[in-house]
Amino acid sequence: MIQVIPEQPLSHPLVVRLERLLKEPKKNEKGLLVPRKGEAPHLLVTEATLPRALQVLDALFASFEQHKIQIVWPKEERARLTLTYDSETIGFCLSEIQDCKAHIPSKEDNERKKRDYFWSIPKWDYRPTGLLRTALLCDETTSTRKTWSENKLRKIEDCLGDVIVGVDVLVKGIQRVKAERQRWREEFETRRRREREAEERAQEFARRGEVIVKAAQALQQSQLVRHLAVCLGNSACLNLLDNESLTRMRELLEWCSTYANQIDPTCHPEVLLENFYKKQTSVLDP
Repeated sequence: MIQVIPEQPLSHPLVVRLERLLKEPKKNEKGLLVPRKGEAPHLLVTEATLPRALQVLDALFASFEQHKIQIVWPKEERARLTLTYDSETIGFCLSEIQDCKAHIPSKEDNERKKRDYFWSIPKWDYRPTGLLRTALLCDETTSTRKTWSENKLRKIEDCLGDVIVGVDVLVKGIQRVKAERQRWREEFETRRRREREAEERAQEFARRGEVIVKAAQALQQSQLVRHLAVCLGNSACLNLLDNESLTRMRELLEWCSTYANQIDPTCHPEVLLENFYKKQTSVLDP
């Protein structure tokens, strides 16, 4: 159990710093104290509750450090206080519970609204209760407890030990959520990789099929050209040609032979192999 001694001088440097910030505070729309310069969102209380809240924080922060929970509050103007434990960072806040009820616009509200067009009539009226609530803040969705509120039967001072335990429980919950998300991400990436490989395999299979079909068509075309050359060479009508035409016919037949050999894939097997095993993907490597 964490002991809070009333009216004991504040000792924790971050609580002393907080006290200085709230020496001459202003009030927000809910009547809670806020520093005139800088921010301290980890403490939201009324003026009457401030001394007790500081004593609670002084005892709680000392206990945090005894349990190896690091408190970080940088000196930058908008820096927020965080807790670091087991490599995880969470937020913290001690606030005063307030009762609220719908605000009924008064005559003064209506008159001010007429004078100041940009001013808005409050929707709620807030009444301080003097009761405190601690909250551990995180961006992860977990089922672990994050708030401890005092009531007529139990003071916040009696909950501080539970807050210490709650930090450990919350951090473990955050780590479980992150581990589950990482597992899901890895499974998703594995499925995507397999789908991508299957798609690449299908594309590569289709590409190789096109190579073979084109080679078969080229072979058929070369055979047709050779057949034409043979038929022309054996034609009985060649005897009807004059010497110049026979010379030109021989040139034509030689060209047909050259062309047939050029388009015939069996005459250039290295080209067929290169096109078939072209390195577009490795999924169908022999």
